[in-house]
Amino acid sequence: MTKRLILTAAMVLVTVCRLMSIANAAQASDINGKWGGKMPFPNGAFLEVTFEFKVNGKKLSGTAYGSGQQIPLVDGRVNGDVLSFKVEGEKPEYDGKLSGDQIQMNITMERDNGETRTSSFTLKRVKE
Repeated sequence: MTKRLILTAAMVLVTVCRLMSIANAAQASDINGKWGGKMPFPNGAFLEVTFEFKVNGKKLSGTAYGSGQQIPLVDGRVNGDVLSFKVEGEKPEYDGKLSGDQIQMNITMERDNGETRTSSFTLKRVKE
């Protein structure tokens, strides 16, 4: 009886772990597509930006669009509903958290004096 109870508990635990893994993969795939928003600058101005994200496992790739430019994303990672990346040739680091059809983003920039500045903005899924 005790062995049967332990075996049943083990099977339930394995099933729960698999379901959690499937849920994380589903959240990551929800990041795929185009997302747009207004990225703030320290002087109070904003830049209209669009990011096109492509998720492959835990790897994030894609393109940033703004000011008439298209720049590849690099060093992209996804873990569940959390993503991070850089824009090729730029210093700032981006990270965000998916919530429905929005991603709350943070952009962290290092100043010349070594201090860091973080700004936040929201991306919304672009309906095509």
